[in-house]
Amino acid sequence: MPSPLSILQKRTLILQHLRPAFEAAGAAARAQGKPWIDTPAAFDYWRRETVAAACGKFGLRCCSQEDYTAILARCWDLRGRPDIAFNLLARDPRANERRQVEWKITDALSKAGLKIGYAAAICRNMWKCGLQEASVDQLWKLYYTVKNRSRSRVAQGSSQPRQTRTQFQPK
Repeated sequence: MPSPLSILQKRTLILQHLRPAFEAAGAAARAQGKPWIDTPAAFDYWRRETVAAACGKFGLRCCSQEDYTAILARCWDLRGRPDIAFNLLARDPRANERRQVEWKITDALSKAGLKIGYAAAICRNMWKCGLQEASVDQLWKLYYTVKNRSRSRVAQGSSQPRQTRTQFQPK
């Protein structure tokens, strides 16, 4: 389990990133003629909503080290710098690991001559979710399942139909 955010990380996120993003959002709202409340209570509510939008957790107290980059990227996006946000998310290790295992699954499927629907069906049967909702750990298990099943298909000779119980003829 990843460790929680340190006090220094929380302080840095609040003072250097969330507060300027809150002020930028307030300036944008005032420029559009919308009312904006700039009180500590309003900032706390906005901060919790922003963190929830970034990583799905209600507040910094619930966040772990894995969520730091997503929150930071959300702040840069709200401050009007989507280029920095994109670069942060592109270097996020969780996203890279997910892309890596997705590539390995598609490579294993293409080597076995199978379509992505095969992996999607396995994922639905094993975890009752689609490929997009599967966690990185589930995708790694799916990769090894696809790889092992394709290896057994090659060993049995994929051109020959598999024998069922009714087709079995004793010698």
